[in-house]
Amino acid sequence: SVANGYYMAGSYVSGKVVDSLGGGICQVSTTLYNAVLLAELEVTERYNHSMIVGYVDPSADAAIAESSGKDFKFVNNTDAPIYIEGYTHDKQITFNIYGKETRAAGHSVRYESEVLETITPPADQIYADAGQPIGYIVTESAHIGYKARLWKITMENGVEVSREQVNSSTYKMVPRSATVGTATSDPQAYEEIMAEHNEDPEEDLIRRYIVKKHYDAATATYEEKQKLIAFLYRKGFGLDKIYKIVDENK
Repeated sequence: SVANGYYMAGSYVSGKVVDSLGGGICQVSTTLYNAVLLAELEVTERYNHSMIVGYVDPSADAAIAESSGKDFKFVNNTDAPIYIEGYTHDKQITFNIYGKETRAAGHSVRYESEVLETITPPADQIYADAGQPIGYIVTESAHIGYKARLWKITMENGVEVSREQVNSSTYKMVPRSATVGTATSDPQAYEEIMAEHNEDPEEDLIRRYIVKKHYDAATATYEEKQKLIAFLYRKGFGLDKIYKIVDENK
């Protein structure tokens, strides 16, 4: 809640990045998760994010979300109390776990992420929204899907003695998409936007359209520019090509 000091920030919801109260809190739980792994404490509950995150390797994250019941839990499986210190500095978070060291001097552990499968997003997806006016455009970035697992490698005096799977994770693939408004009282504009886009989408087709409509980026109004972008979307052009066409006609 706001009373507990949380702010609005980006989070994953239904395959999209949206602002929500406490967004970004998973960076805290993920950092603590990695500290717990290195301390070799017992993890009893851990979930991966729905889509991949960029601040740790695949399967090294620990997502928490009250709405979906995701939590991160661990227990002190040592014979002595532990003390957990957490702090932030210069936008970085650190956790230190203190306790009684009972492991041998030559003992160490490290963790390796293994990607089992990579799922590349297909072509851009365009959605028409009749509840929004012409010129309304909202884009969502693509997310590559992954299947991964995390390994714990135990070393004794510099020699690997065991390799144990810690977890497995599946991250959703989401294609890049755009939602385009189509609501208008102008029948001609509506027909242009909703025109079938099974034509061969060659760039010269769009350039002819630009010439026909006397589009001039130097003098065009904001609404005219947005209409052109909406038209390009509905014609089935990818976002990269649209930006290229628009830039060439500035």
